[in-house]
Amino acid sequence: MGHQDGRARVGRRDGGPIMSKRDFFATSAFVALLAAGGMAPGAAFAQGAAAAKGASLGAGDARVDEVIVTAQKREERLQDVPVSIAAATEQMLADQSIVSLTELDTVAPGLTFFSNPGRFGSGPSIALRGVTTQTQSAGVQDSVGLVLDGVVISRGKAGAFPDLSDVAQVEILRGPQGTLFGKNASAGVISITTKDPTPELNAAASYTYATHNTQIARVSASGPIVADRLLGRISVYKSSRDGYVRSIADNQTFEKDDQTGGRIKLLYTPSAEDDFRLSADFVRQKNDGGAAVPRILLPTSPAYLVPYLAPLIGDGVENDKVNNRAKIAENVHKSGGLSLEWNRRLQGHTLTTVAAWRYFSQDYEQEDSYGTLTPIDRGHQKGFHKLHQYSLEARIASTHSGPLQYVVGAFAFADKNNVGTRFPRGILSLPANIVLGRNYISDTKSRNAALFGEANYKLLDGLTLIAGGRLAHEKGDVIIDGFPIPEGQVRNGHPVGRTVDSAEVDKLSWKTGLQWRMAPDVMLYGTYSTGFKGPGFNVNTSVLGDAQPVKSELVESFEAGVKASFWDRRVAVNLAAFSSDFTDFQTQGTIFPNGVTNPGQIVLLNAGAMRSRGFEWEVQVRPLPRMELSFNGAYIDAKFTDFANAPCYTGQVRGAGRCSSSGTQNLDGFPLPNTPEWSYNLFAKQGFDAPLGLQGYVTVDYSWRDTLQWDVLQSPFQLEKGYGLLGASIGLVTADGRLEAKLFAKNLTDKFHTSGVQGTNQFLPPTYTRFIGIELAVRY
Repeated sequence: MGHQDGRARVGRRDGGPIMSKRDFFATSAFVALLAAGGMAPGAAFAQGAAAAKGASLGAGDARVDEVIVTAQKREERLQDVPVSIAAATEQMLADQSIVSLTELDTVAPGLTFFSNPGRFGSGPSIALRGVTTQTQSAGVQDSVGLVLDGVVISRGKAGAFPDLSDVAQVEILRGPQGTLFGKNASAGVISITTKDPTPELNAAASYTYATHNTQIARVSASGPIVADRLLGRISVYKSSRDGYVRSIADNQTFEKDDQTGGRIKLLYTPSAEDDFRLSADFVRQKNDGGAAVPRILLPTSPAYLVPYLAPLIGDGVENDKVNNRAKIAENVHKSGGLSLEWNRRLQGHTLTTVAAWRYFSQDYEQEDSYGTLTPIDRGHQKGFHKLHQYSLEARIASTHSGPLQYVVGAFAFADKNNVGTRFPRGILSLPANIVLGRNYISDTKSRNAALFGEANYKLLDGLTLIAGGRLAHEKGDVIIDGFPIPEGQVRNGHPVGRTVDSAEVDKLSWKTGLQWRMAPDVMLYGTYSTGFKGPGFNVNTSVLGDAQPVKSELVESFEAGVKASFWDRRVAVNLAAFSSDFTDFQTQGTIFPNGVTNPGQIVLLNAGAMRSRGFEWEVQVRPLPRMELSFNGAYIDAKFTDFANAPCYTGQVRGAGRCSSSGTQNLDGFPLPNTPEWSYNLFAKQGFDAPLGLQGYVTVDYSWRDTLQWDVLQSPFQLEKGYGLLGASIGLVTADGRLEAKLFAKNLTDKFHTSGVQGTNQFLPPTYTRFIGIELAVRY
C-alpha cells in the first residue's frame, strides 16, 4: 500500500535480495578473470580496430596517443587548442563499449543527458557545464549544438543520432562556441566525425549480444572505386532490444527498441588541389519507450482514490514496474541527410564549402502518458513531428606558417518544423472524471545568416593573441492552428483558431584571449567569449492564446586552462577553469490555468539570470607500453541568480513554504537541473600475452556523479542521489588484429539509477540493472 503522507518509499525492485547467488558468483568469476588478465605480463599487442589501422601499441611505445581535433575548423593537436575539449576516439569508444550518444557522459564528466520522451522529436536533452534546454517545446533550439561531419543539426539532437556506428571520433567542446559554430552553441558543441573512405580495401563486421536480448550487428566496407580518383565507404547497422520495464497488469514489457541505419561516403579527388566528399546517411528507429515508471505517489494520485489500484502500483524510488494494460507508446523516428563538402587547396590556404540537407520525422502514439499508469484507460495521444533543414557554409583557412593564422567564412541556414497532436486525457483525481483535451498543428520556420572569423596572431615567441567574432541575423516565424475537441472535454491547450507570431534578432558574438607556449609541451591560455541562442516559441501546449515567445539567451564566459605533457609524453594533463553568466536563460515551468491543479500546463520561460562556474580535468598516463590509465572529472557550481517569479512545482502547496498564494516561488541560489556538482571517470587498460599466440586486454572503468535535481522548479520528488557505475571488459585478438572476441559488463554492481525524473515518475536506461554482453568482430 502507498503511504498516505505521500513520502517516498525506498525499496528493492522485486522485494527480494539485491543480488541473487547466481549473480553474485557470476560477478565474482568475472572480476577474478579480469584481475588475472590484468596481472599477466607480455609484449605489445594489436588493439582491435586500431590494429586494422596500423595504430597498435608497439614495443617500447609508452607515450600517450596524440589526438587530432577540428575544434577551430582546421586539424590541430588537441594539446595545441585553447579550448576545453573532451575527445572520445574510436578506440576509446570501443574500450568502454559505448554505442550511443547518451553514453558519452561516462567519458566526458560534466556532460549529462535527460531522457524526456515528451520532448517532440528531440530525444534526450543535452546538458554541458550545467546548461541545458530542458523543454518539451519543438519551437526552441538547444543550448548545446550537435555537429555531424561539419553540418549543424538544428533540432533532433540525440534523438536523430541514436547510434555511434562507424564513428571515427567525438569531440565535446565546452563553453560558448558561437564564433565558429554559431547556431545554438551557447553552452558548447558535440562534434561527431564519421570514418572516411580509405585508399586500401578493407572490411569489418561485428555482432554484439547483451542483456535484455540486446543485439547489434554492424558491417562496413571501404576502398578504391577508381584508382587514385574515387574512394568509397559503406556501413550499415541493425540493433534490437527487448523491453525491460514490466507491467504487473498483464506481464507485458515496455522500452523495446529496433533500429536500422547506414551511411555512404564517396571521396573524389580529381586533382591535387581539389577533393569532394559526398555523404548520405539514414536511421529508422521504432520503440515503445517513454515508460513513465511511478517513483512516488502523491496524495492526489488515483491509486488513493481507487483502493484496488494501490497494491498494484510500486511507488519506491527503485521501482522498475508499471501497471498498464494498453501500450504506453509507439514511436517511429526517421532521420538522415545528404552533404557535399568541397576542399580546394590554394597557396597557403584551403577553401572549404559544405552544403547539406537533413530531415527528421516522428510519428507517435501514447496511452496514459502522464504516468500513474493504471489499468483504466485515461488518455490517448497521437501526433507527429516533421523537420527539414538546409545549410550552406563557405570558409577559407590559412595553412601557411606565418605569424597570422585565421579562418573567415559565411553561413546560411533555414529549417521548417511541423508539429501536431491530438490528446484527450481523463483525470481520475479531478471531480466528475474531467477529460482534458488538446488538438493543434504548428509550423515553425527559422532562418539564420552569419559572417564569422577567428585569428591567432603570434605577438612574441610563444605568445599568441586570439580574436574572433560572428555577426548573425536570425528570424523565426510560427503559425499555430487550434482545432475543436470532442464535446465534453475541457480544453487544456491552444484555443481554437490561428495564432501567428515572429521574432527577429541581430547579434554579434565575439571572443578574445591569449595563448602562451611556456615550454615545448606546456601551453597556457585564457579567453573571454560571448554567445547567444535565438528566440523560441511554445508550439506544443500553449494555453495563453499565443505562441508564448521567449527572448534570446545570452552568455558571457571566462575560461583559463593549461595543457601539458610530461615524462617524455607519457603523461598528459589538461586543466580548465570557467565562469559563465547567462541572461534570459530559456527554460520551462508549469502553470495552473482555470484553477486546474493536476496536471498543470508546461510553458516557456526566460529565467532572469543564471551562472555556471567550476573546473575540469583530463589526466592520461602511459606508465608502460601496454598500460593506459586516465582520470577525468568536473566540478560544476551552476545556480539561478535571478529567477524570482518561477512557478511552483507540481504538488507544492500554495501559500506554504516558498510557494506564494499566487503560485510563484523565488529560485535565486537554487541549482540548475540535470547538473551533478562533482562527476568523474576512472579508466585502466592492460595488455597481456594469451595462449595460442593471441594477444589480450583487460579494461576497468568507474564513473561517478553526485546527487542532482532533475526539475528546474526544484521538486523534492525529482532529486536523485549520487551513484557510481563500475564497468569492465576482457578481450582476445589475433596477432594480425583480424579476429576479436570481447566480454564486457556495465553497472557490474547492479546500482539502480535513472535517465531522468519527471513529476512523480522516472525513466530507466537499459543499464539501470547489471548489463553484460559479448562482442565478436572480424576485419579484413
